[in-house]
This record gives sequence, structure tokens and C-alpha cells, in this order.
Amino acid sequence: METILPLLLVALLAAFGFILWEPVGQIRRLRGTPALPIAALPGAGQAKAIGRAGGGALQSPIAGAPCVLWQIEVQEYRSSARSGRWVTVHKQTSDAPITLDDGTGRVWALPAGAKLVLGDDLRAGRGLLDSMPPSVEAAIERLGIPLRGWLGFRRPLRVRERRIAAGEQILALGLAEPAAGQLRLCSTSATPLILADRSERDMLARLYWQVGLSLSCALLALALVGGLILRVWR
Repeated sequence: METILPLLLVALLAAFGFILWEPVGQIRRLRGTPALPIAALPGAGQAKAIGRAGGGALQSPIAGAPCVLWQIEVQEYRSSARSGRWVTVHKQTSDAPITLDDGTGRVWALPAGAKLVLGDDLRAGRGLLDSMPPSVEAAIERLGIPLRGWLGFRRPLRVRERRIAAGEQILALGLAEPAAGQLRLCSTSATPLILADRSERDMLARLYWQVGLSLSCALLALALVGGLILRVWR
């Protein structure tokens, strides 16, 4: 026990450090990168822009709604003897680039590898007692996802679709680089492009809440483990 508890403490610290790494990094990027008119964006380095979305006309795969970018996520509920959880079985984002225009200029944004902070435009679920609209079930099957398991039982599924519509105001934060005479924002392996349909203030409030909740849980867990260590060592 005297050996296990310190190891548990180290594991907890590592776990909460991993949980906090992404939101803290996003806060630093958002606060450390000034929002400039698109015409004044730097030609290299991290850049933040806010503008109206444009691009090629697309149709979302679930709702069939017009948009310039879409993301879909299908999850299945999987249970064990003691617990259950939702597991993502399919996630896909359109790969066509979009544009942002703020009246001073236009910049391209590449969705490949991007982190999308978008509200759900469509949400539907199915289980033992509820069902999805037939059009949603048909769309899921077109994606190659069977609605029934290998024993013929209905799979408990839920689907979410997020979209960026033409003309919608979008915040983009990513690596600026010139390409074919145009400026574009894209992802790197360490810093994915952020595309959000909400204000920077709203994003920071959500991130601060996430960090605060994680820190509260970390302090509680550390207090419990620390108390056990003191009790054992006395």
C-alpha cells in the first residue's frame, strides 16, 4: 500500500495534466493571437480572423442541408457488466476549403485536421424505446453503418451533424501561409486550425469553465489520495 499510493498520486497528476493540456493550450492561443482585419493578417505564423463564411456549395450527408462545411458523428452505446459509454463509430468532415470575408479581404481556411467548435444543427438517437426519423436512418445506412447488430438487435445509435452555412460569421485561428497567391489558414501537427461559430468571449468562457472544473476535480482527488498516504505513513 505504501508503494501503490504514491504511484497513484503520480498517475492522477499525469492524467489531469493530460486533460488540461488541450484547453490551456487553446486559451493561450486565443489570448496570445490578436484578431486583425483580414487585409492586415501576417503572411506567416499564427493568425486569427473573423469573417463571413463562403466556399463551394455542399449538401450535408444527414439532413441534406445546403452549407459550405459539414461534420457528422455517429456514436453507439456499448455497455459492460458494470457501466456503459458512447463510442464514436464514424466521424467525418467535409474536406473542401472555405473562405472568410470581413469586407477588407478574404482568406482561405482548410478543414483538414481542424478542430471544429460548432453547435449541433441536427441531433437524433435511437434505442430500445425510441427511434430516429426514417430519413436519418436511411442516411446512416448510406454511410455504410448497419442499423442492427450481428444478432439482429437494434443498435443504440445517436447521430450529430454540424454545419457552417454560407454567410455565417466564423472565427478561425491557425497557421497563416501563402499558397498560389492566396493567404490560407491551416493546421499543423501541434496546433490544429480552430473553426468556431461563436465569439472568442464565449469560447474563452467555456474553456475557463472546463479548466476550473478539471482543477476542482484534481484538487479533490489529490486531497483524498494525500489523506490516504498520510494515514498509511502514520
